[in-house]
Amino acid sequence: MPIKIGRFYDAIVDAKGGGDLTSIADAFADGNTSVFVKNGTYVETSDLVIPTGGVLNGESPGGVVIVLAAGNSIKVDGSGGTKESAGTVEVVHDDATVTGTGTTFTNLVADDWIKIDDVWMHIASITDDTHLELKAAYQGVASSGLTYEAQSMVAGFLIQNVLAYASSGVGVYLRAANHGVIRDCLISNCGSYGVYILDSTETFLISSVVQRGATHGVMIENSSIIIMNVVAPKGNNGDGVHLLDSKNVIMDACDIVVNSGHGVRLNGTTTIVNVTDGVIHRNSGCGVNTGPATGTAIIDSCTIGHNGGCGCDFDGAENVVSNNLIEGNAEHGVSAGDDGLVSGNHISNNGGDGINLASDSNCSVTGNVIQDSAVGINVPTASTKHAISGNQVKGNSGDGITVSGAYNSLQGNVVVDNGGDGIDLSGDNNVAVANVCNGNTGTQLSNTGTGNIVDHNQT
Repeated sequence: MPIKIGRFYDAIVDAKGGGDLTSIADAFADGNTSVFVKNGTYVETSDLVIPTGGVLNGESPGGVVIVLAAGNSIKVDGSGGTKESAGTVEVVHDDATVTGTGTTFTNLVADDWIKIDDVWMHIASITDDTHLELKAAYQGVASSGLTYEAQSMVAGFLIQNVLAYASSGVGVYLRAANHGVIRDCLISNCGSYGVYILDSTETFLISSVVQRGATHGVMIENSSIIIMNVVAPKGNNGDGVHLLDSKNVIMDACDIVVNSGHGVRLNGTTTIVNVTDGVIHRNSGCGVNTGPATGTAIIDSCTIGHNGGCGCDFDGAENVVSNNLIEGNAEHGVSAGDDGLVSGNHISNNGGDGINLASDSNCSVTGNVIQDSAVGINVPTASTKHAISGNQVKGNSGDGITVSGAYNSLQGNVVVDNGGDGIDLSGDNNVAVANVCNGNTGTQLSNTGTGNIVDHNQT
């Protein structure tokens, strides 16, 4: 049995021999749940496996240096990769019973977890292969034929005040983790991901640096409700943060800089990602990039600059780019995706267009300042049904606003001092009303399309 040390810890580890053990991995392997580590350098030759409720607490930030020899990791692994997902389930509002069709619930045990409708719930008991009971009644909408995942999970862990580096694999590996916190850590020089979060939920990464990894800094896969606050993924050989098939991820006040891939990449079916108050600078790819099957990404109040691709490049739909400073990127400032909102941004000095709507449709572009790029706002041939209003478009080297697509609306924009036309309507069936076009090198408002409505503009 572990012996309680003081009020809080089962074991104290001290590299100088003043504690119970000199190896952190041995402390957890001996069955201790909470481990306090004195400042020093620890060369660990096996995984540091943290159990449910486990605590790995260093004495002070930067004072505990963990050398992860070979491919070892700080590891939280609740499932070992074993999951149940065969068949479908039926749930009833305010009822704790889950009824399965084609399921084998007897492969599960009490205290495992089941994810239904993207919410993980604690299992109280297993009745038979097609019935189980939850610890709390289901609060969603009654439904049948639902897919699910079920697994054991490690819950309630804390990793704090450690510097972990030199693993040839993953630095911190979380699989089937629930209600965990990584805080005040530095994860560096790993041969794979710095932090890998897989099949997990309600996990917090706080005030930590993830740097110089051989691939992505932070990899989040098939996980939900992941919150990163004041995290700095920097200098990694892949993306700063890569999200795959994940949902409800928040990145607040994060500095995502100098990575060899994109700053933030959304891939697979990832959706509902909020990036706020961050700095996304000098990444070799785009600042933010999304794949075609992704859902909503909200990028708000960030500085996105000097990246090797676009500032924000969206292939997925229903994205929001608001109140950001987007400047000095090698390609377009913003490429919006379908059904997007681009609002209140200052977009300047980008190597491509300020805003390029590519083959997108149904975007609202409003209240932006767009200057010193190629074309201010570019609406290409296959781009339709955008509402472009209240923008200041000035000092761009090409046209202020170019519309080659159809059925777009331009209203109340101020388009001045651009190197080409102010507004160039070469597409058909567009509306340009109450815009101000002055001081542009070319024609103030050129209308060569057919079926366009051009009225009450000031030129």
